[in-house]
Amino acid sequence: MTEQKTISQLPAWFDITKYAPVANFGAEEWHAQIRNRVWLQSSVSGLTRNDAGQDEDAGLTRKAVNLLLAQPTAIQIVEPRPPVAECLDLVRDMTVREVMCLADELRQNDVYVSAWEAYQVELDADDDTLSQEASRFAEDLDDSACEFANRRWPGSGAPVFAEINLSAPIGELVDSFTAWVTKAKANRGSSFSGKKEFNETDFKKWHRYAVMPYFDLQLWANLEKVHIPVWLYVRALFANMEGDTDGMFRKNTRPVAEQVFTQECLDMLGNQS
Repeated sequence: MTEQKTISQLPAWFDITKYAPVANFGAEEWHAQIRNRVWLQSSVSGLTRNDAGQDEDAGLTRKAVNLLLAQPTAIQIVEPRPPVAECLDLVRDMTVREVMCLADELRQNDVYVSAWEAYQVELDADDDTLSQEASRFAEDLDDSACEFANRRWPGSGAPVFAEINLSAPIGELVDSFTAWVTKAKANRGSSFSGKKEFNETDFKKWHRYAVMPYFDLQLWANLEKVHIPVWLYVRALFANMEGDTDGMFRKNTRPVAEQVFTQECLDMLGNQS
């Protein structure tokens, strides 16, 4: 693992005054900004895990991050969006378009190349021997399609779909669905929150604690594989503020940012806006 270099100067792109418009953001603006950043965070994390630096995905991710950092408060839709039907129903059937899109994404994904080939073998298999041979190379066939979609489109809030046995009694279906959806929401980082919705007080607090510029500095540092010390974060975010700014950063900025830039927060803001 490459050791991160600790920097002592802010990057040239950073300008705290660019974030002044955040003071007037409401639910819709925060939702758009958080959605892009959650996706970019996932993309940068993927590059870090794979130690990739020169491939096409790395170039596209770097371009998207630079676009965000140049205009951090602009409404930019930079992440890929799943082809979800425009429907307000909380529970609905999956469309043929969505099935075909998901299948196409799986077929093109490098992780599932062998699974797709094994699936084709299974379709043509005439006996159990061929089927077992295919399964031996296709452990990924039993992966959760919902979890794949969440990894493919992180932060999109895309619906997930479940197979339901309609012949079962309604009471058992409700219990089973409750258990399944609780697990599905937990897997995507969106548990059942006690907070019903965010309000202007929350948005003002997020701005006062500078959670957005903090997140952007952290995102850039992860992309460049450098370490930003606490004192430099404090100088960047609260240079014109008096008082215990170090304490504000440690007790408020960092923990609040960890709650804001999540799928759970996205889901709640999406429902509001």
